[in-house]
Amino acid sequence: MEHTVKQVASRVGLPEGTVRYYDRIGLVTPDARSSAGYRLYGPEEEGKLRFVRQAKSLGLSLDDIRGLIAAAERGCCGEVIPELDRLLNDKLAEIDAQLAELAAFRARLVTFRTGEGAGCGCRRHGAFCGCLDGASSPVEPTVMKGRTTEMHQSKELDMVNTCGCASSAGGCGCGCDGSCGCGDTSQATSAEEQIAELEQAKRDIDQRLVELQRS
Repeated sequence: MEHTVKQVASRVGLPEGTVRYYDRIGLVTPDARSSAGYRLYGPEEEGKLRFVRQAKSLGLSLDDIRGLIAAAERGCCGEVIPELDRLLNDKLAEIDAQLAELAAFRARLVTFRTGEGAGCGCRRHGAFCGCLDGASSPVEPTVMKGRTTEMHQSKELDMVNTCGCASSAGGCGCGCDGSCGCGDTSQATSAEEQIAELEQAKRDIDQRLVELQRS
């Protein structure tokens, strides 16, 4: 039985726009069109869409998935499994590297927040608030490919500790008017959230590798 974009999207758990995009880039191809011109997808294309959704859930890129689909279309499961195993091992190595970066970045934030690297420089800085003078040059942690994508510079800026003078009745004593906010540490948990996400992704891939080894 053939299904329209709306129907097949509902069946496989993808947004309609995503199905159309996969059609546009050639990952799936409609089997036919209805008399009204609607794309119609058969069981094989529906299966491909499920395959793509499951592969994306493991963090694989569309290029990776395209290669796996090509092998599956040749009827070569003997090719699919080893290639999937290789891709997942690469993804685990990538996650481990990201976890190390984020752990180092978190340690830097904690050090600055606890005052080991911080220090008010307003009195010795004539041009502008110097409350961040104790922060080292930022090293922006990257995010694993294929996931909620790359970390933008603005994200790191959100994570950097700033002043907060206005947050306490007596101020921080730096001499500024509170507008710089140099004690606000509300964003310091962002690195922890990133680490938790990556650790969960690693657990998901580890589970998939176990399943592959059993199959």
